[in-house]
Formats: sequence, structure tokens, C-alpha cells
Amino acid sequence: MSAPLHAVTALDAPSTDASPHEHAARLIRETSTFAAAAGSTVRDTPAPLFRLLVLACLLAAPVQHTTAIRASRALRPFTRTPAALAESDPADVSRALTLAGYWRFHHTKAALLVQAGADVLERCSGDLRRLSATADSAEDLHRLLRRIPGVGTQAAHIVLREAQGVWPDVAPYLDERVLRGAATLGLPAHPEELADLVDPFDLPRLAAACVRATLGGGSRE
Repeated sequence: MSAPLHAVTALDAPSTDASPHEHAARLIRETSTFAAAAGSTVRDTPAPLFRLLVLACLLAAPVQHTTAIRASRALRPFTRTPAALAESDPADVSRALTLAGYWRFHHTKAALLVQAGADVLERCSGDLRRLSATADSAEDLHRLLRRIPGVGTQAAHIVLREAQGVWPDVAPYLDERVLRGAATLGLPAHPEELADLVDPFDLPRLAAACVRATLGGGSRE
């Protein structure tokens, strides 16, 4: 795992003399988003958003999050665009997953990812921003994301947590998993109070830090 990703023990509750703002500032300095861990910078452009969608699908499966991140890196040749993935042979995608150590349901996952590429290409012309533009709210966008093959509730949560820095209309997106981690870290477990601790641009990193606090060892995201 890359250097910014500290073990959960490094992100424990603040000392008694640290304010919530100070603790939140330390967390966003010492951690990174899951997309960054996979070698991707989330931007409001089609390719990074699609790679984020693929990463979210991998993270939401019952595998270790480190394995999902490694698999996301391995799939980069297939995820340049939704069209590239849609035109890929699922067997080749499955092989890349297994070489990265992503063994569980690799055949099914590969087929669903190829279908997801085709769906995003057909419904959004390959651009998830079009899906975002049609949504009335974060909840509505969550519902629309779940219509993509292979995107379940948790995967949609991950997309919105990590994209809220470039999709300000959905921010603050701090779902139950984030708030549970915030409570573990001694931070406010109320969305508005938690969001007030950092600049809006830093919300994805704060959310990622809180989620990591819910992980045990290398457990699933």
C-alpha cells in the first residue's frame, strides 16, 4: 500500500487536547482517497470518473480493499474509456483480475464490468457527468448509479463519497459508513457537523479516513 495509507491504529482518536478541527486536519494530511491509492486523481472529466466507478465496483465486493485497489491498477488498460471496457473480452478482464489477486467471483465481476462499460456508453455516451446532470439530488444520483450493471448500494456510496470534491451538488456526502468511522475517531457523527470541520475540497479525504477507521486489517471496504 502506498505511503499515505496508514494503518487504522495511526488514525485513532485524537488526544484530549486536540480539537475536532485539528484532528480532522491531521486526518486529511495523513490519508488519501481510495482513488488516489489506486493511482487515479478524480477529476470532473469522463475518464477519471469512469475509473472511479470501476474501482467502486471492485471495493464493494467481499474482498480486501488492498486487493481491490491492486485490481483497479491492473485494469487500467481496459478502463481508459467505457468503450474500451465494453469492447474487451470478459476472459481477458477476468485474467487481469486474477493476476492481481482478485480471485473471488472474478468471472462474474469481469462480465459485469464489461456490461457496465457498455451501459455507460449507451446511456451516458461514455460520460457519467450526463448522469449527474439528470439527478435531482444525491439520493437520486445514487439511484441512477445503481441502474448500471454491477453497481450496488455500496459501490454507489463509494462513487459519491470520492466524487463529492468535483461534484459539489452532492456534497456533503457522508453516509452511514463514514459517520460510523467518524464516531470511532472521536469526531462528530452528524453529517453537517463533520463537514464543517474541513474545506469542501477535502471532504473526500475526510470520508476516506473515516471509512478506513471501520476497516480491520485488510478487510473489505
